[in-house]
Parts: sequence; structure tokens; C-alpha cells
Amino acid sequence: MIKTCLCIFVEASYKFNYMIRKEELKVTQINHVLNLNLVYALSKKTALYIGGKIMANQFNGEIPYLYINATKTSFDHKYGYAQTGIMFRF
Repeated sequence: MIKTCLCIFVEASYKFNYMIRKEELKVTQINHVLNLNLVYALSKKTALYIGGKIMANQFNGEIPYLYINATKTSFDHKYGYAQTGIMFRF
């Protein structure tokens, strides 16, 4: 007899970034980041993966040294991405 198991793994996280900056860079000092990842196990050795990341102020606080006078109004937009794939266990 073949046993089947519905195995779904979920990972969710929220991060709040607050940056203390000089007066001329105080246009955007915060960023909300939400991560959500789902893994659906097809068998003991294979699984399907889907995940995503949403940021309220693009990469503000995520990439060091990105936010300077020249880019202070460029990275204040909502941004996100998704990813998917198949995982194999060896």
C-alpha cells in the first residue's frame, strides 16, 4: 500500500526597518518587509517551492550604502518579487 502525506511547510516573517539618518536624508526612514514561503512535499525526495518578498520602500535599509543624496527619492516605492522552483533531496 502506498502512503501519501500532504506536507506543506510555511515560513512567514515581517521586518520593520527604522534608519537614523542625517537631516537631508530623512525623506524615508522606514521600511516594512514581508516574506512568505511555501513548500509542498511531493515525496520524501522532491518538493515544490513558491515564495515572495514585499517591501514598502523598495530596498531602503535592505542594501547597505544604497540610500544617498542622489537616490533618496528613487527608493521610496513599493517593490516585491516572487520565486518558484522544484527542490530535490540527494
